[in-house]
Amino acid sequence: MKKLTLSIFILFLIGCGYSPLYKNNINTKFNIEIIKTEGDKEINKNIRSYLKKHIDTNLEQKIKIELNSSYTKKGTSKDSEGKVTVYKISVTTFFRIIDDEKDKNITISRDLTFNRFDDIFEQKKYEDKIKKDISKLITDSFITELIATK
Repeated sequence: MKKLTLSIFILFLIGCGYSPLYKNNINTKFNIEIIKTEGDKEINKNIRSYLKKHIDTNLEQKIKIELNSSYTKKGTSKDSEGKVTVYKISVTTFFRIIDDEKDKNITISRDLTFNRFDDIFEQKKYEDKIKKDISKLITDSFITELIATK
């Protein structure tokens, strides 16, 4: 029954002419040069890495960017013994686009709340994954902003 339902759903999507909205219509390549970074080195490294797939140095108009990222981790809830049980991670990235005519500032923030792990090693691995995922979200939001201002 599940296979039949899935097959009907797929046929419906194919038959109705579904296609992704921005599949081929928008160019997400830019000639980006990051001239200065400050703040959290790991977040900045991740953002640089994710931006690489959007860089095309053959384009004429160069976009110069200064990048400043901050990362905070705070305990938001404690148990009866006073141990932190819930953490909140906040990442804020400030992009300064330097242009000959005028500069533009874009600030993007993302927050995530998670429960404390019993195993410190597993918690550290999870926090590193969160940093990478949030960096990807921030990079995608930044590219969307660049597309909108283009």
